[in-house]
Amino acid sequence: MTDSDLYDVQADIDAALADPVRRARIEQYGRETDLILAIAALREALGLTQEDFASAANMSQENLSRIERSADVKYSTIERLARAGNAQLELTAILANGERVELLRPRTAQVTRRLARSAGQGHPTAT
Repeated sequence: MTDSDLYDVQADIDAALADPVRRARIEQYGRETDLILAIAALREALGLTQEDFASAANMSQENLSRIERSADVKYSTIERLARAGNAQLELTAILANGERVELLRPRTAQVTRRLARSAGQGHPTAT
């Protein structure tokens, strides 16, 4: 077998990335893969088995396994898993010009305590 007999994969990759529609599909697939890996990475960073993590999130191990393999997970499910791991979520939009816009940032303990106190007093506190 010679080098000329080998299939040129890079040429196909370059062609796919040159087509805007195919490039968008490839980038979307990459984002979905990142989400799948991130959920499993959170569990592994906590040192938990699927069974233990699922139990902490009040779901079955089978459901957690499905979520860890799924590319389409609800935000509320990701938030539930983060809470089960005693973690908070941040959500930032990154515009085409590179500007970052915080859509969701974790509440600090101070803000959370202030909100809890104000809820008990019957009037809201601005954040």
